[in-house]
Amino acid sequence: MNKHLEKYIRHCEDFYSDTFMIVLDRDLIARFAGNQYLKVGNKNLQSVVGKHIHATALIPDENIQPSLKAFNKAITEGITVPVLIANLLHKIEDKIQVLGACISPIMEPNTRYVIGLRFEFCTIKIDTFFQILIKNAQPIVNNNLPHNDEFLTKREHQIAFLLFYCSSYVEIAEIISRFNQRIITEKTVRNIVSRYLYPKFNVSNKDSLLAKLQLHGYHNKIPNSLLSNRFIDLSR
Repeated sequence: MNKHLEKYIRHCEDFYSDTFMIVLDRDLIARFAGNQYLKVGNKNLQSVVGKHIHATALIPDENIQPSLKAFNKAITEGITVPVLIANLLHKIEDKIQVLGACISPIMEPNTRYVIGLRFEFCTIKIDTFFQILIKNAQPIVNNNLPHNDEFLTKREHQIAFLLFYCSSYVEIAEIISRFNQRIITEKTVRNIVSRYLYPKFNVSNKDSLLAKLQLHGYHNKIPNSLLSNRFIDLSR
């Protein structure tokens, strides 16, 4: 292993042992993993260090090539590549959360030659996640998980949840369209709210609906149809 990378890893072991971070060499072999990374993946240090990054966590097949491109970009161009993993199906603090990450090059001090990568994660607020998706042109492939609400239909559940995290019916329509890969209009969203959600919750306006939805926990109940493991390179 490169002597500068060895020194960097010792530094990480001293100061970053409890972080949500992993350090890779140029071959994408894990050389350091923080405790939070291990905890989320339900791994121990021995099962991660010395293994390829794709062997250290559950990574869907469709994410292999996009992630390799992002790692390669950070190595060959020497730049930090921000990425979004939307939505990594691991629970953090007993909740499914969206993860953002930065892939940052580790360089030799004098030559600026990239000797490894620092892959550091953070949780992202749900509303921030959806705003990123609206701005990003890439289609989102959902996981085709079974519908997870017995009272509302799939579309009603999507809208009930998104009402808390989007600023308009237009944004709700954009997000649902992105996940379903077919156009859903603002008018359709508005009609579902007034014709179906209002009667089901016995309300006559949006404020009352939001109060009832929150009372029943829909602000925290992410529809399975809005979950995706898509790896998105935000540097493009």
